[in-house]
Amino acid sequence: MLRSKLFLASLLISCSSVAAPLHNELAQCRTIASAERRLACYDAIGLSNNEAVTVSKPAADVVSKERLSELFGFEEKEIAKQIPDRMEVEVRESALVHGKRVFRLSNGQVWRQTDNKRFMYTPDNGPAYIERGALSSFFFSQRDTNTRIRVKRVE
Repeated sequence: MLRSKLFLASLLISCSSVAAPLHNELAQCRTIASAERRLACYDAIGLSNNEAVTVSKPAADVVSKERLSELFGFEEKEIAKQIPDRMEVEVRESALVHGKRVFRLSNGQVWRQTDNKRFMYTPDNGPAYIERGALSSFFFSQRDTNTRIRVKRVE
């Protein structure tokens, strides 16, 4: 019992001697007005004297609309937030292959039907849309129809 009390007392004394300089350094960092410099100050507290601190600004991720159109269906996690949930498409060619629709779009993309619904595509029914569904699924529909089919991008 006496040993544990002595151990705790020595631990408290050593911790207070380490905490005093740390408290002073934190107080100095709090007085800095610039957010970047203040962050660099806080980061430098934990570093040894021979380590360098560099502050860099993140580059803005700007993606063009053509690039977004190319990535629609082939998505990367970093830019998934920038890709629209619905895209109007111009169908250049529609074919029925093994009972399922295959759409070739004017931008070169190829989308294939994955479900077994019957869907009659006619260009007279207005523009076609591909929209994002839940769990990385996509649906093909037309403005004047009440049916949509599940599709997957092939090319």
